[in-house]
Amino acid sequence: MMDILPRQDIDLVDVCTPPFVHAQISINALRSGKKLSIIAQNRFRKSIRDLKALLNSGIAGPVGHAEIDSFWWRAHNYYDLWWPIEEIK
Repeated sequence: MMDILPRQDIDLVDVCTPPFVHAQISINALRSGKKLSIIAQNRFRKSIRDLKALLNSGIAGPVGHAEIDSFWWRAHNYYDLWWPIEEIK
């Protein structure tokens, strides 16, 4: 991932990795000046609230596109995090 961030022919990063590395990849992409494509499954999680605060701050720039699709239902335990979020920072 880090080898594509300096490339001038890439301006958008779509993060499609296991959730526990989303934050660090997103931070690195934004710091390198890339636009970020974000897919969020649970709007009430702390990470999504943090993302909203980031967007509201203006650091990440304007939202260019938003889409909502929901084709399945998952029980709450699907969203239980097994990694400590603090380790990502």
